[in-house]
Amino acid sequence: MKNTKLIQLFSKLTKVELKEFSYFLEGKGFKKSGGVYLLFNYLKKNHPELKAEKLTKEAIHKGVYKTNEKFNRRLYDLMSTLNSSLETFMIMQRLEEDSVNRNFLLLDVYKEQKLDNLYFLKVANLEKEWDETPTRGIEHLHHLFKLKQQCFLHPNYSIFKNKLKIGHLIEDIDNYYMAIKMYLTATKEHSEIHALASDEPIQNIELIDELIKLGNTEYYDYKPRI
Repeated sequence: MKNTKLIQLFSKLTKVELKEFSYFLEGKGFKKSGGVYLLFNYLKKNHPELKAEKLTKEAIHKGVYKTNEKFNRRLYDLMSTLNSSLETFMIMQRLEEDSVNRNFLLLDVYKEQKLDNLYFLKVANLEKEWDETPTRGIEHLHHLFKLKQQCFLHPNYSIFKNKLKIGHLIEDIDNYYMAIKMYLTATKEHSEIHALASDEPIQNIELIDELIKLGNTEYYDYKPRI
């Protein structure tokens, strides 16, 4: 069972994360005397090595149920439940660090709960925050488009004071599209040149030179990210 999703994910947990995952399971209502928690404790006991001989279905079954009885297929259900909980835990860990996606999920919650005032207040605050402290990177251009798109498509958009025009959405998606297209094209060109099996010296990438020239034109003075 060493190659199961549960074991592969479990092996990546740090000591701190193991402790936090234990609290998470308690918060989900799993009893410490229940099968899911017993399975967690067995894997925790063998962490981080998780040797193959400790991960056979017979070994896990004996470690969880403390018996030499014939292997019970209910163990598969326990593993599936623990794996699902671990995936949720790891997603929540990531969301704690990823403020952008966390804010987008919060907007979805406000929309589903019909909390329109909170929804549009959050949109306005995010726009102000991103304008005052813009982040680097192409993904920021996509986040700007996504925020405006969600706002524009909200069923009660008419109550939002800062009205958007469809042209603003088109400009934002164009900015992201052109930036990511240039980046991916340059990356592809660069990779292909280095992948050539040749003793000839690698020539300068003309595409990069052209992009630099283009970026120095007056039009892009107002689009520093691109």
